[in-house]
Parts: sequence; structure tokens; C-alpha cells
Amino acid sequence: MPINLVDQIGQRHAKFLGLLIRDLSYREASEIMSISYDTVKAYGCELMGITGCSTQWELRRWWREHQACWGACVLDDAGVPVVRVHNGACEAHGEGG
Repeated sequence: MPINLVDQIGQRHAKFLGLLIRDLSYREASEIMSISYDTVKAYGCELMGITGCSTQWELRRWWREHQACWGACVLDDAGVPVVRVHNGACEAHGEGG
């Protein structure tokens, strides 16, 4: 399922995902991010809807596979030339589309 990572996953969501892949609980993530537990649960639900994941474990695995691409997309949107990673393959931005 192709999605526009930057449009749908903002920096706060990415920070939450980064904590999640460190095997932190939602409660621990809420404390580190200084936001409510309910907000963290909402992030999890929103991200599962965006990614098509149905469990926290699937969401962790999805972010491990896509976080480099998200970072490349953010840099690209800022006008920084980058190499974007898609499903393990690299595509040089600005060279051949």
C-alpha cells in the first residue's frame, strides 16, 4: 500500500514510532513525550489506520522498514538531495526520476 509518508506521518507521530521500536510501552512513550496516555493511544490507532497494521507489533515492524524512507522524504521536501529507500532498494533522487 503506497502512502505519502510525510503528508500522513508528522514529526510527533515519527517520534512516537521511534519510541515504539525501542520496545517502550505506550505509557512510557507518553511520559517521554510529555503527552497524555490517551494521546499516545490515539497516535497508535491513527498510525495503524494509515499503515494498515493491526497490532503494535506490526506497527513496530512497519516503522523499522520505513523510517529511513520517511527521513529521506522529509529532507527531500526541504530541498535537500537524498537517496530514498523503498522496500530495501535505493533510488537516487533527481537522477532519472
